[in-house]
Amino acid sequence: MAVDFYLAIGMTADAKTIIDTYPENAELTAAAPKLKPARSRTWIGVGIFSFICLLLLGAGAWGLSSFLPSFSKPTETLSPATTNPVASITVPVTGDLPPAEGMMPVNSGSYEVGFSPADDYHIAPTTIPLDNFWIDQYLITNAQYQEYMTKTGAPPPVNWPGEGNHPVIGVTWEQALAYCQWANKRLPKEAEWEAAGRGAGVTPQLYPWGNDVTAEGQALRLPDQDTYPVGSQSFNKSPFGVFDMVGNVWEWVGEPYTSGQQGSKVLRGGRYGLPINDLAYRLAVASGDTRYIKYAGFRCAADQVR
Repeated sequence: MAVDFYLAIGMTADAKTIIDTYPENAELTAAAPKLKPARSRTWIGVGIFSFICLLLLGAGAWGLSSFLPSFSKPTETLSPATTNPVASITVPVTGDLPPAEGMMPVNSGSYEVGFSPADDYHIAPTTIPLDNFWIDQYLITNAQYQEYMTKTGAPPPVNWPGEGNHPVIGVTWEQALAYCQWANKRLPKEAEWEAAGRGAGVTPQLYPWGNDVTAEGQALRLPDQDTYPVGSQSFNKSPFGVFDMVGNVWEWVGEPYTSGQQGSKVLRGGRYGLPINDLAYRLAVASGDTRYIKYAGFRCAADQVR
């Protein structure tokens, strides 16, 4: 019965033995049930020890993280010079450059222009330095000009309409310039036009095909009543592969290589129905003079292409 009592109040058998043996300590021992068992104190100790361990582990992990790279923000470990490598690369802009298709390259160098003896239609021979440039292989055709008018609403030339693969004719200098700008090109400089026709070297040839005005008789068979399809006369080709620079239509050019009448624009080459002009021949057209427009066509040039 006594054992059951002790067990009921949570006292161990060892405590009971102490009371039985040392009855003078019974009053002190009787208070034992009010204390927490030894097992509870053990778990408290374990909990405190675990908490301390967790604190130590957390502190260690925090200290270690300061020495390790951060994987959540990789850009923070890059130097400013490498965070945006594209910014340091210069990429050429090509959106406004015309395509190379249909154009012929002419290398930079010194080119001789003019003819001796000089007269109203020729300057004295002189050498002019030129940068690299590109020039249309063929004259601008009626079909190309039709596309330009359709897309821009530009007015037609004086002679309109014409056959699609023939050169457009009857355009003013301003109309020719406007077309070239629309195509992201420009009118060829006068020196560029002549160099593209005659080629390089000292005393370059006078005609696209050489120095024989008749091209061994072939030039005598060029149509003389009207224009002909561009590029259809295989012999009428310059050293740079540019077609029809004489014998089809006159061509407007841009910057002249010599001073002339104020406001004059220059026509080069030669038109059908006239004797073959040499490639040094130049016709300065005064402002307001419309006599030559109905025989005038053009081709474009560019500094660079894509």
